[in-house]
Amino acid sequence: MKTKGNRLFILVMMSVLSLLLVACSQTNSQIKSAAGDIPKEVTDLLTNYLEAGKEGGGLEYVHFENDADKELSYANPVTLLDYKITQSEKVNDDLYAFTILTQDSGMPQQYIDEGDYLQVYNFAARIEGTWYVITNQRNIPDNLKTGFDPSKYSYGDAVIGSMGGIEVMQPELTK
Repeated sequence: MKTKGNRLFILVMMSVLSLLLVACSQTNSQIKSAAGDIPKEVTDLLTNYLEAGKEGGGLEYVHFENDADKELSYANPVTLLDYKITQSEKVNDDLYAFTILTQDSGMPQQYIDEGDYLQVYNFAARIEGTWYVITNQRNIPDNLKTGFDPSKYSYGDAVIGSMGGIEVMQPELTK
């Protein structure tokens, strides 16, 4: 009788594990379909960039069109504390846009404690055959702007100052 009970227990456990595996694979499929037709190399690039940002790095993945933006980024590094990619969009074959909620070391601690995130726009661009992250639309090369609508990725009138002659925008705060 004990052997029958053990077998039944094992069958029940295997059924539960099978259901869990199916549920996990469906969740993974939903994440993939949310990214649509975005190539794996693009999602890998963005993930590597964001994960490196948690270590205070990531700028090696970024393309800058001008030295001022590059110098400003290297002179004022921030550490990414958390991020959530909330939207992705193919602009054209060489440009993808991402809406990302971020918390970083530059945010006031009060906002982090309250669970607030900044909504930012990042891009992945193929430049001369290599994929790069672009953190500001002014750094998107002109030849990649086919189908690009800058108003979709704007922070509106949220200029909060200037650093090194470059306007600094305040991304929208959200939960």
